[in-house]
Amino acid sequence: MKQWLFRLIAIAVLMLLCLWVWRTFFPSPEKIIRDRLNQVAKLASFDSKEGDFARMANVLNLVGYFTTDTECIFNSSDVDPWSAHGRDDLRGAALYARSRLTALHVEFFDATVVFAPDKQTATVKLTVRASRPGDKDFLVEEMKVHLRNVSGTWLIARAETVKTLT
Repeated sequence: MKQWLFRLIAIAVLMLLCLWVWRTFFPSPEKIIRDRLNQVAKLASFDSKEGDFARMANVLNLVGYFTTDTECIFNSSDVDPWSAHGRDDLRGAALYARSRLTALHVEFFDATVVFAPDKQTATVKLTVRASRPGDKDFLVEEMKVHLRNVSGTWLIARAETVKTLT
């Protein structure tokens, strides 16, 4: 009886280990997209201690998460609207923001990922929360982000704010 119980426990542990290995080395496309969006939020964030080389490296890494023909449209009642068409515009906007602000903290919440039937594109609806030091309030906006699977890498093809009730 003890030997049977031991075998059953060993099989259960082995199955859990296999499941963990599978999820770790072969994550789902949804998990990959969520992780990439979290990286975008980290790269969009910066503080006053960021040096010139780190600033440029972070901006270059940030635009690497976007397609070459990306389109970003940001309309908010709290800040001036801006748009970027292509990586060059996006790079310029990111460098401009870093030169005008002392620090910025960006976070994404409530991401809902919906895949197209071909599984090569996805739409993510999420909430962006941004804050600057010294500001009492957060900037909170709803966004819709369209991603495309380009050679096995999920890249942002379009990002735009969503008009919500005020």
